[in-house]
Amino acid sequence: MQAIKRLDIVSILLTIFMVLLISLFGYLYKVDKGIQNYTLNHDHIIPLELIDKQLNDFSATVNTLSDYDKVNQKLFTFQKNLKILEENLQRTYADNVTIEKQLRNIKKNYENKAQELEYFKSLNASLISGSHFLFDLQRTIADDKNISTKVKSLINEALFYILRYTNSSYIDKSYVRNKLHELKKLTQHSKFVKNFYKQSLIMLDTVAELKNSAKNIHNSRLADAITDLHKTLDTKYKQDLAIQKNIALLFFLSVIIMLIALIITHIHALKNEKELLAFKYAVQHSDNTIVITDPQKKITSISKMNC
Repeated sequence: MQAIKRLDIVSILLTIFMVLLISLFGYLYKVDKGIQNYTLNHDHIIPLELIDKQLNDFSATVNTLSDYDKVNQKLFTFQKNLKILEENLQRTYADNVTIEKQLRNIKKNYENKAQELEYFKSLNASLISGSHFLFDLQRTIADDKNISTKVKSLINEALFYILRYTNSSYIDKSYVRNKLHELKKLTQHSKFVKNFYKQSLIMLDTVAELKNSAKNIHNSRLADAITDLHKTLDTKYKQDLAIQKNIALLFFLSVIIMLIALIITHIHALKNEKELLAFKYAVQHSDNTIVITDPQKKITSISKMNC
């Protein structure tokens, strides 16, 4: 306490001013780190949304030979971005239950979608292979002179509707199956026609399962899960930024107040110094003897009279 008492008011104010100024710069650095964290999260959550849409587009490629390596690369990129995002959020929002729950929801929906994509790829590969086999059979039947024109025409019609069902949602599966049943009545005379009928049924079921798989991929909750996390992070960032702005403003105002206090104290000190100099001059040039005492009434100095 004695050391504090010995400090003059200027030293105290100056110390407080420096502490506030250092605290302000430290807090601004913290705010900057928060902005960098948000930017990092944003840079890794946007690719998740884009890749999810690209995976949905891939599921629309029914009966099309796609580059599965690109799909696998997108899945790998998704996992990489999700891992970085998860690690950063665990550092930044370690105790936030909502964000932790939303991250788990994204991981769960991603795993389900990835499994459905693998199933879709296997079905699509099977469909492409079956399509080539059917076209080969159709050409063989068309060249076979022992098969009637009626059967060939019915096979061409059945193949046409199967392809329409593959690439369109306007053709009903039951309608195509009825066409194949018409063909079944005429299959007993040719093994090629029998094979065409059996392979057509397999292909028809494969297309139906493939469409259902594509529907499951499109109806995945992954996009919603990512959007929910994105909204939570945006809301959290805006709330934190508003609080940080108010605290930074409070620091700034405190620094300004302390600076004004220092200026006022300095002005008073200059005024007191002038008064003391004036008093000293008056004492030194006075014709009277002036006795100066301390608060305990002890004499500290006596001025000499001018002769």
